[in-house]
Amino acid sequence: MTVKTNVRGATCALATIFLGFHSPTAQPASTEWTPERVIELSVGAGPGMPTDVTIRTIAKILKDRQLIHMPVTTANRPGAGGEIGLNALTQHHGDAHYLFIEPINILTNEITGKSRFTFHDFTPISILFSQYVVFAVNEKSPIKNGMDFARVLKKDPGALSIAIGTTLGNSNHIALGLLMKAAGGDLKRLKTVVFSGAAAAKTALLGEHVDALVSPNSNVIGDLKAGTLRVIAVASPRRLSGDFAEVPTWKEQGMDVVFSTWRSLVAPKGLSEAQIRFWDNVLGRMVQTDEWRQYLERIPTESGYMNSRETEQFFKQQHEQLREILELLGLAKK
Repeated sequence: MTVKTNVRGATCALATIFLGFHSPTAQPASTEWTPERVIELSVGAGPGMPTDVTIRTIAKILKDRQLIHMPVTTANRPGAGGEIGLNALTQHHGDAHYLFIEPINILTNEITGKSRFTFHDFTPISILFSQYVVFAVNEKSPIKNGMDFARVLKKDPGALSIAIGTTLGNSNHIALGLLMKAAGGDLKRLKTVVFSGAAAAKTALLGEHVDALVSPNSNVIGDLKAGTLRVIAVASPRRLSGDFAEVPTWKEQGMDVVFSTWRSLVAPKGLSEAQIRFWDNVLGRMVQTDEWRQYLERIPTESGYMNSRETEQFFKQQHEQLREILELLGLAKK
Protein backbone atom coordinates (compact mmCIF):
# COMPACT_ATOMS: atom_id res chain seq x y z
CA MET A 1 0.00 0.00 0.00
CA THR A 2 1.32 3.48 -0.93
CA VAL A 3 0.91 6.32 1.55
CA LYS A 4 1.09 9.85 0.17
CA THR A 5 1.73 12.75 2.48
CA ASN A 6 -0.10 15.97 1.73
CA VAL A 7 0.66 18.65 4.34
CA ARG A 8 -2.14 20.91 3.22
CA GLY A 9 -4.62 18.05 3.17
CA ALA A 10 -3.48 16.85 6.60
CA THR A 11 -3.89 20.36 7.97
CA CYS A 12 -7.42 20.56 6.61
CA ALA A 13 -8.23 17.15 8.06
CA LEU A 14 -6.99 18.21 11.50
CA ALA A 15 -9.03 21.37 11.29
CA THR A 16 -12.10 19.34 10.41
CA ILE A 17 -11.52 17.03 13.39
CA PHE A 18 -11.01 20.00 15.72
CA LEU A 19 -14.18 21.71 14.50
CA GLY A 20 -16.02 18.44 14.77
CA PHE A 21 -15.23 18.17 18.50
CA HIS A 22 -16.59 21.68 19.01
CA SER A 23 -19.59 21.37 16.74
CA PRO A 24 -22.92 21.59 18.56
CA THR A 25 -24.09 18.49 16.67
CA ALA A 26 -21.08 16.34 17.64
CA GLN A 27 -21.59 13.55 20.21
CA PRO A 28 -19.78 14.30 23.50
CA ALA A 29 -17.10 11.88 24.60
CA SER A 30 -18.14 9.57 27.44
CA THR A 31 -16.90 10.60 30.85
CA GLU A 32 -16.16 8.62 33.98
CA TRP A 33 -17.70 9.38 37.36
CA THR A 34 -15.85 9.63 40.66
CA PRO A 35 -17.20 10.56 44.12
CA GLU A 36 -17.10 14.23 45.01
CA ARG A 37 -17.89 13.95 48.72
CA VAL A 38 -18.38 11.46 51.56
CA ILE A 39 -19.73 8.00 50.65
CA GLU A 40 -22.43 6.63 52.96
CA LEU A 41 -22.95 2.89 53.34
CA SER A 42 -26.11 2.20 55.34
CA VAL A 43 -27.79 -0.86 56.79
CA GLY A 44 -31.28 -1.58 58.10
CA ALA A 45 -30.00 -3.24 61.27
CA GLY A 46 -28.41 -2.24 64.54
CA PRO A 47 -24.69 -2.28 65.41
CA GLY A 48 -23.18 -5.75 65.66
CA MET A 49 -25.81 -7.49 63.54
CA PRO A 50 -24.47 -9.60 60.62
CA THR A 51 -25.36 -7.06 57.91
CA ASP A 52 -23.83 -4.28 60.02
CA VAL A 53 -20.57 -6.23 60.32
CA THR A 54 -20.58 -6.74 56.54
CA ILE A 55 -21.03 -3.06 55.73
CA ARG A 56 -18.32 -2.01 58.21
CA THR A 57 -15.96 -4.59 56.72
CA ILE A 58 -16.57 -3.15 53.25
CA ALA A 59 -15.98 0.41 54.49
CA LYS A 60 -12.69 -0.60 56.10
CA ILE A 61 -11.41 -2.39 53.01
CA LEU A 62 -12.35 0.53 50.74
CA LYS A 63 -10.40 2.85 53.04
CA ASP A 64 -7.38 0.63 53.77
CA ARG A 65 -6.95 -0.36 50.14
CA GLN A 66 -7.60 3.20 48.96
CA LEU A 67 -10.18 1.99 46.48
CA ILE A 68 -12.07 5.23 47.02
CA HIS A 69 -10.35 8.56 47.55
CA MET A 70 -13.14 10.05 49.61
CA PRO A 71 -14.16 9.30 53.22
CA VAL A 72 -16.53 6.35 53.68
CA THR A 73 -19.03 6.36 56.56
CA THR A 74 -21.56 3.81 57.79
CA ALA A 75 -25.07 4.48 59.07
CA ASN A 76 -27.52 2.25 60.96
CA ARG A 77 -31.22 2.65 60.14
CA PRO A 78 -32.93 -0.34 61.78
CA GLY A 79 -36.64 -0.99 61.84
CA ALA A 80 -39.61 -2.15 59.78
CA GLY A 81 -37.71 -4.96 58.07
CA GLY A 82 -35.38 -2.57 56.26
CA GLU A 83 -38.18 -0.20 55.21
CA ILE A 84 -36.71 2.76 57.13
CA GLY A 85 -33.35 2.39 55.41
CA LEU A 86 -34.86 1.96 51.97
CA ASN A 87 -37.09 4.99 52.47
CA ALA A 88 -34.01 7.07 53.34
CA LEU A 89 -32.33 5.86 50.16
CA THR A 90 -35.19 7.09 47.99
CA GLN A 91 -34.44 10.64 49.12
CA HIS A 92 -31.22 10.65 47.04
CA HIS A 93 -32.42 10.02 43.49
CA GLY A 94 -29.52 9.67 41.04
CA ASP A 95 -26.88 10.07 43.76
CA ALA A 96 -24.23 7.33 43.75
CA HIS A 97 -22.75 8.52 47.05
CA TYR A 98 -25.34 6.39 48.88
CA LEU A 99 -25.47 2.59 49.04
CA PHE A 100 -27.66 0.33 51.18
CA ILE A 101 -26.98 -3.30 52.08
CA GLU A 102 -30.14 -5.34 51.78
CA PRO A 103 -30.85 -9.06 52.21
CA ILE A 104 -33.55 -11.03 50.47
CA ASN A 105 -36.17 -8.80 52.14
CA ILE A 106 -35.95 -6.39 49.21
CA LEU A 107 -37.92 -9.00 47.27
CA THR A 108 -39.91 -10.85 49.93
CA ASN A 109 -41.28 -7.79 51.73
CA GLU A 110 -42.85 -6.55 48.50
CA ILE A 111 -44.31 -9.98 47.66
CA THR A 112 -45.85 -10.35 51.13
CA GLY A 113 -47.17 -6.78 51.19
CA LYS A 114 -44.91 -5.60 54.00
CA SER A 115 -43.23 -2.97 51.85
CA ARG A 116 -44.42 -0.38 49.37
CA PHE A 117 -41.07 -0.61 47.59
CA THR A 118 -40.07 -3.03 44.85
CA PHE A 119 -36.56 -3.70 43.60
CA HIS A 120 -37.46 -1.56 40.59
CA ASP A 121 -37.44 1.48 42.90
CA PHE A 122 -33.66 1.17 43.29
CA THR A 123 -30.53 0.61 41.24
CA PRO A 124 -29.14 -2.92 41.77
CA ILE A 125 -25.39 -2.64 42.38
CA SER A 126 -24.15 -6.07 43.44
CA ILE A 127 -24.72 -9.40 45.11
CA LEU A 128 -21.88 -9.64 47.63
CA PHE A 129 -22.17 -13.26 48.71
CA SER A 130 -24.58 -16.11 49.36
CA GLN A 131 -24.90 -17.98 52.63
CA TYR A 132 -26.58 -21.37 52.78
CA VAL A 133 -29.29 -22.20 55.28
CA VAL A 134 -28.86 -25.06 57.76
CA PHE A 135 -31.33 -27.16 59.76
CA ALA A 136 -30.39 -28.04 63.33
CA VAL A 137 -31.78 -29.80 66.39
CA ASN A 138 -30.68 -29.99 70.02
CA GLU A 139 -28.05 -32.65 70.60
CA LYS A 140 -30.56 -34.43 72.91
CA SER A 141 -33.17 -34.65 70.15
CA PRO A 142 -34.34 -38.09 68.94
CA ILE A 143 -34.09 -36.70 65.39
CA LYS A 144 -30.72 -37.92 64.12
CA ASN A 145 -30.67 -36.74 60.52
CA GLY A 146 -32.53 -34.85 57.84
CA MET A 147 -34.62 -37.81 56.75
CA ASP A 148 -35.94 -38.29 60.30
CA PHE A 149 -36.91 -34.62 60.28
CA ALA A 150 -38.60 -34.79 56.87
CA ARG A 151 -40.55 -37.97 57.75
CA VAL A 152 -41.98 -36.44 60.92
CA LEU A 153 -43.08 -33.28 59.09
CA LYS A 154 -44.59 -35.17 56.17
CA LYS A 155 -46.70 -37.24 58.55
CA ASP A 156 -47.70 -34.23 60.68
CA PRO A 157 -46.45 -30.76 59.64
CA GLY A 158 -47.37 -29.37 63.05
CA ALA A 159 -45.58 -32.04 65.08
CA LEU A 160 -42.40 -29.99 65.51
CA SER A 161 -41.96 -26.41 66.65
CA ILE A 162 -39.37 -24.85 64.36
CA ALA A 163 -37.58 -21.63 65.29
CA ILE A 164 -36.59 -18.94 62.81
CA GLY A 165 -35.49 -15.32 63.06
CA THR A 166 -36.73 -12.69 62.31
CA THR A 167 -40.01 -12.78 60.38
CA LEU A 168 -42.31 -15.06 58.44
CA GLY A 169 -41.45 -15.16 54.76
CA ASN A 170 -37.73 -14.61 55.23
CA SER A 171 -34.99 -16.85 53.85
CA ASN A 172 -35.14 -19.32 56.77
CA HIS A 173 -38.89 -19.71 56.43
CA ILE A 174 -38.61 -20.10 52.66
CA ALA A 175 -35.98 -22.85 53.05
CA LEU A 176 -38.32 -24.67 55.44
CA GLY A 177 -41.15 -24.28 52.94
CA LEU A 178 -39.01 -25.71 50.16
CA LEU A 179 -38.27 -28.75 52.30
CA MET A 180 -41.95 -29.31 53.00
CA LYS A 181 -42.73 -28.97 49.31
CA ALA A 182 -40.04 -31.58 48.48
CA ALA A 183 -41.33 -33.89 51.24
CA GLY A 184 -44.91 -33.58 50.00
CA GLY A 185 -46.35 -32.04 53.19
CA ASP A 186 -48.76 -29.16 53.79
CA LEU A 187 -46.69 -25.98 54.03
CA LYS A 188 -49.46 -23.97 55.68
CA ARG A 189 -49.64 -26.34 58.67
CA LEU A 190 -46.02 -25.87 59.73
CA LYS A 191 -45.54 -24.81 63.36
CA THR A 192 -43.10 -21.95 62.83
CA VAL A 193 -41.97 -19.91 65.84
CA VAL A 194 -40.57 -16.47 65.02
CA PHE A 195 -37.90 -14.87 67.20
CA SER A 196 -36.37 -11.40 67.13
CA GLY A 197 -33.20 -12.71 65.53
CA ALA A 198 -31.20 -15.81 64.65
CA ALA A 199 -29.35 -15.73 67.97
CA ALA A 200 -32.59 -15.68 69.97
CA ALA A 201 -33.96 -18.55 67.91
CA LYS A 202 -30.83 -20.59 68.61
CA THR A 203 -31.05 -19.85 72.34
CA ALA A 204 -34.59 -21.23 72.35
CA LEU A 205 -33.35 -24.45 70.76
CA LEU A 206 -30.47 -24.79 73.22
CA GLY A 207 -32.98 -24.36 76.05
CA GLU A 208 -35.22 -27.06 74.51
CA HIS A 209 -38.11 -24.61 74.10
CA VAL A 210 -38.43 -25.53 70.41
CA ASP A 211 -37.69 -28.71 68.49
CA ALA A 212 -35.61 -27.43 65.60
CA LEU A 213 -33.93 -24.39 64.09
CA VAL A 214 -33.55 -23.10 60.52
CA SER A 215 -30.79 -20.53 60.31
CA PRO A 216 -27.83 -19.17 58.33
CA ASN A 217 -24.86 -21.46 58.90
CA SER A 218 -22.79 -18.73 60.59
CA ASN A 219 -25.25 -18.69 63.50
CA VAL A 220 -24.45 -22.23 64.64
CA ILE A 221 -20.69 -22.63 64.13
CA GLY A 222 -19.74 -22.37 67.80
CA ASP A 223 -22.47 -24.77 68.92
CA LEU A 224 -21.61 -27.24 66.17
CA LYS A 225 -18.02 -27.29 67.43
CA ALA A 226 -19.16 -27.61 71.05
CA GLY A 227 -21.57 -30.43 70.22
CA THR A 228 -24.57 -28.71 71.80
CA LEU A 229 -26.44 -28.66 68.50
CA ARG A 230 -26.72 -31.27 65.77
CA VAL A 231 -26.81 -29.84 62.25
CA ILE A 232 -28.84 -32.39 60.31
CA ALA A 233 -28.75 -30.84 56.82
CA VAL A 234 -27.57 -27.90 54.77
CA ALA A 235 -29.51 -26.51 51.80
CA SER A 236 -26.46 -26.28 49.54
CA PRO A 237 -25.73 -27.97 46.19
CA ARG A 238 -22.65 -29.65 47.69
CA ARG A 239 -21.14 -30.05 51.14
CA LEU A 240 -19.65 -26.99 52.73
CA SER A 241 -16.02 -26.98 53.80
CA GLY A 242 -14.42 -26.45 57.20
CA ASP A 243 -16.61 -27.05 60.25
CA PHE A 244 -19.55 -28.14 58.07
CA ALA A 245 -17.64 -30.74 56.06
CA GLU A 246 -19.41 -33.60 57.85
CA VAL A 247 -22.91 -32.14 57.46
CA PRO A 248 -24.82 -33.79 54.57
CA THR A 249 -26.79 -31.75 52.08
CA TRP A 250 -30.51 -32.22 51.61
CA LYS A 251 -29.78 -33.63 48.16
CA GLU A 252 -27.64 -36.36 49.71
CA GLN A 253 -30.65 -37.28 51.85
CA GLY A 254 -33.08 -37.51 48.95
CA MET A 255 -34.55 -33.99 49.07
CA ASP A 256 -33.98 -31.58 46.20
CA VAL A 257 -33.65 -28.50 48.39
CA VAL A 258 -31.06 -25.82 47.60
CA PHE A 259 -31.47 -22.35 49.01
CA SER A 260 -29.24 -19.55 50.18
CA THR A 261 -29.69 -16.18 51.75
CA TRP A 262 -27.73 -13.41 50.10
CA ARG A 263 -26.54 -9.87 50.71
CA SER A 264 -27.00 -7.23 48.05
CA LEU A 265 -26.03 -3.60 47.63
CA VAL A 266 -28.54 -1.20 46.10
CA ALA A 267 -28.34 2.49 45.28
CA PRO A 268 -30.99 5.15 44.65
CA LYS A 269 -32.89 4.96 41.40
CA GLY A 270 -31.66 7.03 38.49
CA LEU A 271 -27.91 6.34 38.54
CA SER A 272 -26.06 6.98 35.30
CA GLU A 273 -24.11 4.30 33.44
CA ALA A 274 -20.89 6.00 34.53
CA GLN A 275 -21.91 5.85 38.19
CA ILE A 276 -22.85 2.19 37.94
CA ARG A 277 -19.61 1.45 36.12
CA PHE A 278 -17.67 3.12 38.95
CA TRP A 279 -19.20 0.83 41.57
CA ASP A 280 -18.75 -2.25 39.37
CA ASN A 281 -15.06 -1.45 39.16
CA VAL A 282 -14.56 -0.64 42.85
CA LEU A 283 -16.50 -3.61 44.22
CA GLY A 284 -15.03 -5.96 41.62
CA ARG A 285 -11.59 -5.04 42.97
CA MET A 286 -12.70 -5.20 46.61
CA VAL A 287 -13.94 -8.80 46.43
CA GLN A 288 -10.52 -9.85 45.13
CA THR A 289 -8.70 -8.59 48.24
CA ASP A 290 -7.30 -10.93 50.90
CA GLU A 291 -9.27 -9.04 53.54
CA TRP A 292 -12.58 -9.83 51.86
CA ARG A 293 -11.66 -13.48 51.35
CA GLN A 294 -10.72 -13.76 55.02
CA TYR A 295 -14.01 -12.20 56.04
CA LEU A 296 -15.97 -14.73 53.97
CA GLU A 297 -13.97 -17.57 55.52
CA ARG A 298 -14.90 -16.37 59.01
CA ILE A 299 -18.64 -16.32 58.26
CA PRO A 300 -18.23 -18.89 56.44
CA THR A 301 -19.89 -18.47 53.07
CA GLU A 302 -19.34 -18.52 49.33
CA SER A 303 -18.40 -15.42 47.38
CA GLY A 304 -21.07 -15.49 44.68
CA TYR A 305 -20.25 -11.90 43.69
CA MET A 306 -22.37 -10.43 40.89
CA ASN A 307 -21.98 -7.04 39.24
CA SER A 308 -24.83 -4.60 38.63
CA ARG A 309 -26.12 -6.17 35.39
CA GLU A 310 -25.97 -9.70 36.81
CA THR A 311 -27.68 -8.53 40.02
CA GLU A 312 -30.58 -7.01 38.10
CA GLN A 313 -31.17 -10.29 36.25
CA PHE A 314 -30.80 -12.25 39.50
CA PHE A 315 -33.44 -10.08 41.20
CA LYS A 316 -35.89 -10.77 38.37
CA GLN A 317 -35.34 -14.53 38.51
CA GLN A 318 -35.49 -14.69 42.31
CA HIS A 319 -38.67 -12.63 42.40
CA GLU A 320 -40.52 -15.23 40.33
CA GLN A 321 -39.19 -18.17 42.36
CA LEU A 322 -39.85 -16.54 45.72
CA ARG A 323 -43.40 -15.58 44.81
CA GLU A 324 -44.17 -19.23 44.01
CA ILE A 325 -43.01 -20.58 47.38
CA LEU A 326 -44.51 -17.68 49.34
CA GLU A 327 -47.86 -18.37 47.70
CA LEU A 328 -47.62 -21.99 48.88
CA LEU A 329 -46.85 -20.72 52.38
CA GLY A 330 -49.96 -18.55 52.17
CA LEU A 331 -47.96 -15.34 52.58
CA ALA A 332 -47.98 -13.77 49.11
CA LYS A 333 -50.17 -10.71 48.69
CA LYS A 334 -52.84 -11.25 46.06
